[in-house]
Amino acid sequence: MPPIFADVIFPQRLTQGFTYRIPASWQGALKMGHWVLAPFGRTARPGFVVGMSDQPSDQDVPEHRIRELEDHLTPSSEWNIDSSLIALAQWMADYYIAPLGVCFQWIQPPRLPYTTASRLRLTPLGQQALARGRLSELPRTILDTLRPKPKGLTLATLKKLVPTAPTVVTQLKRKKWVEELHVYHMHSTLQGLNTSSKENDIAKNHTMFLQDLDSISYPSWWKDFQHSLKQRSFNEYFIDEIGEDFSALLVQSIRETLDQKRTALIIVPDMAQAAYWAQFLSANLNETVGLFHSGLAESGRMKEWLAINLGRYQIVVGTRMAVFAPVPSLGLLVLCHEDDDSYKEEQSPYYHARDVARERACLSRAAFILHSPHPTLETAHHFSNMRELNTAQGKKPHAVHVVDHHSIPYGTTLSNDMRNGMTHALSAGGGIVIFHNRKGFSSSIVCRDCGLSAQCESCQVPCRLLTAPPIMRCPYCGQTAAVPTICPACSGSHLEPGGYGTERLEQELRKEFPTATVGRMDRNNVRTESAAKILRDQFNKGAIHILICTEMVFHVGPLSPVRFVGIPYADAGLHLPDFRSAERLYHHLQSAVNLLTSNGNLGQAVIQTRLPTHHVMQAMAQQQPSLFYEHELAFRQAVGYPPFVHFIQMSISGAAQMLVKKAATHWVQILASQVAHNSSQCTSECTILGPIASQALRHRRVYRETILFKASDVEETKTALRRAYGSMTSNKEYRGLKFGINVDPME
Repeated sequence: MPPIFADVIFPQRLTQGFTYRIPASWQGALKMGHWVLAPFGRTARPGFVVGMSDQPSDQDVPEHRIRELEDHLTPSSEWNIDSSLIALAQWMADYYIAPLGVCFQWIQPPRLPYTTASRLRLTPLGQQALARGRLSELPRTILDTLRPKPKGLTLATLKKLVPTAPTVVTQLKRKKWVEELHVYHMHSTLQGLNTSSKENDIAKNHTMFLQDLDSISYPSWWKDFQHSLKQRSFNEYFIDEIGEDFSALLVQSIRETLDQKRTALIIVPDMAQAAYWAQFLSANLNETVGLFHSGLAESGRMKEWLAINLGRYQIVVGTRMAVFAPVPSLGLLVLCHEDDDSYKEEQSPYYHARDVARERACLSRAAFILHSPHPTLETAHHFSNMRELNTAQGKKPHAVHVVDHHSIPYGTTLSNDMRNGMTHALSAGGGIVIFHNRKGFSSSIVCRDCGLSAQCESCQVPCRLLTAPPIMRCPYCGQTAAVPTICPACSGSHLEPGGYGTERLEQELRKEFPTATVGRMDRNNVRTESAAKILRDQFNKGAIHILICTEMVFHVGPLSPVRFVGIPYADAGLHLPDFRSAERLYHHLQSAVNLLTSNGNLGQAVIQTRLPTHHVMQAMAQQQPSLFYEHELAFRQAVGYPPFVHFIQMSISGAAQMLVKKAATHWVQILASQVAHNSSQCTSECTILGPIASQALRHRRVYRETILFKASDVEETKTALRRAYGSMTSNKEYRGLKFGINVDPME
């Protein structure tokens, strides 16, 4: 029996769906994900279909009271959404405890399949006002003009008669003498969206060809991977290769997929890497590669979406959002550098591309390959028998020397080992990368008399010192101020920079090596992708001998040759109040060391630290990843941190501080009672922490309270979380507040 009822969600009301009757003439034409025009109160609104059945979803509503859909706004099958993507949106709504409408928006095309026009029409009350007379000139002119036009007129037309029409119309709408109509028109043709977009044309670069594909060292799971492709079954694999080894494996895995008449989707952390890999794969596979990321204009992104949906690409490369690209007959999904923090979405539903990609591959019965030279602890725990956690046999590890900072004379930035390594690299022509993940000149200005640092008045956090021009800048709100000459707390005059930033390192290295050309790559100095590319090209050509950089360097494409990597302040990220600080530091240090050019004459890396016995530093010194992973996983398990438990972050924000605090306390009480109520059926251990006030948004005069929920099994606690969330959002007292749920937060 064909479906009779459809559940529709409106963009304005994403948390609640409404049931409508499907017109008999639409049978077979309406699909899940289609846009429709549905009656809502006295008007009609566009929404999208999230469910279809032969019974209304709410059995308490009499069928005769269910209204019928008015119009079908999805014009043709080219706009259809694949059933696997619909299932993916439903999985996201369930796992991330997010509104289904929000998740459905991620799988929708970049452009709506209809256009909207607004017209103004005279109401019966307006006709009565005209009949009574006694109107001023401008309202009478507008009402007289609208009277013979039953279909209404646009505001632009009225402005030709009355220049102040917008103001007058607003007054007439308040009196209900004029009403606004919305007219919806479907796109009648796709010719205006020709999918041969010049914006995404990828020129083949012959310098990117792999030299020798016959000498590939295949991983132990390769036979199983080939079998999974042939059987069209889901399975997942891990690669830790870098450089040409990874490139060759990627090309071969895609080639195997294409041989099975299936498509491949490659996801990378950023747009620069997406462009690089699209060009690389096009050159080595002789295939047209689709490129899909947020950097494209809306029209260009829509062209690519349609081309992908119509099956015109066998290979698609993109960033985090490409996990929702409508790739047909998906056979291979590869997530590169899965340790990158950019894979976590920062707004609802706060999804992580790694987990969504895994589910996408499972629903499509595709092979899923995770890649990272240094995987996250979640991936290491997931692949608990991963041989790749140990240095692969047959590979020569990079030469890494760890220097105890206590042995360096006070006031000196570079140790003898680092100075000698840089001098040796400069004699060979340069190619030095100095990694320090702190922008600006210094982290703060510190008073030597009282020990206080200059703080932002709004955010109450230390301001960073910049030198070009010399100003203090808040890292939260960006507010700037002049560099103080006396301490605001004790009026002392002994103020000095505290800590090192990239600008201060640049200044010192120019003095230390006056004949070398020094460049700096951070967000204060390099603000666009093109500027980063120029700096990278200058380094590769030898015009820049020493490049000082933050983690931005990991996203600008390959650097070559890199003969020396120096990390003068390796402890900079280790003491942050975040249980992931050691893991993030390990990723950054290993990524920096991996910048060394892999050739017959391997370069050297020097790491300066005040904690040489820390397990991160020991793992780096010996180039033994297992030292880090075994220690960190044991620590996480002992204290009950991810990946052994799940964190769920709940936040309440608003302009009224006391109301936000009251709502947060109330939410904790409701959540505690729900958890206690479900304790008999729930075997998962749960802990509620907070609420605690956040400082991050105070500069916007927004107050936020955060609650942290810990559970060993999210599935068992979702019912309690949803009920508590629903109770808070439906409470009229908290109507002006914003509530959020972030499952598996990164911060």
